[in-house]
Amino acid sequence: MLKKTNIIWNYFQKYCLPPLCSNCNKRVGYLCQICTQQLTFTINHSRIANCNHYYFSNYTPLLKTIIKAIKYDNYKQALRPIYNHLNQNPRIQSLLKQYDIWIPIPYHPNKLYQRGYNIIETMFKPIFDQNNVPIQYNLERKKNTNPLAKLSKINRKKTLKNAFKIRQKQKTNKKNLKIALVDDIVTTQTSMKECINILQETYSIDKLDCISLIKA
Repeated sequence: MLKKTNIIWNYFQKYCLPPLCSNCNKRVGYLCQICTQQLTFTINHSRIANCNHYYFSNYTPLLKTIIKAIKYDNYKQALRPIYNHLNQNPRIQSLLKQYDIWIPIPYHPNKLYQRGYNIIETMFKPIFDQNNVPIQYNLERKKNTNPLAKLSKINRKKTLKNAFKIRQKQKTNKKNLKIALVDDIVTTQTSMKECINILQETYSIDKLDCISLIKA
């Protein structure tokens, strides 16, 4: 058990001292200016199932460190420099404005409660809002799965089987939708493929593209 003095010091470090950079851990700020300047995003293209997949970076060591801090060390504020980079890229703006709606890959409510915020929404919603593309919560996650990072592709597929469903309130007969299905990181494509199947079975879609910050 930690001594009382250690508990007090840890609390003081976390809540009273200025945060150190999530990448270099040397300079003040959730992501310091020097590390922020190392971020580069552009539009890359691949395919997921029968859909286009546009992603803005590979999983670089810099982004691995930042994403780990965002997801597990409560460094939500480190998302702002990433958002600013995306928002200042005219090609990315032009890509995102072409859709009728965008749908985030959903987290399970328990996961959202534990983390306290939605990474995908925090990062992408301001940009889509700026381009008048509304968010719709057509999907929900009904299975609270364990962390998938260490699972094989086969085990991920088994774990995510039937993990998503259409929200009853979001069923619509609107036709010829142009939909962006959005995630933060795409690794094995399993979540995207599950959600693509559900959306294509439910809606009349003119175009369904996958968007992600990172492709691992």
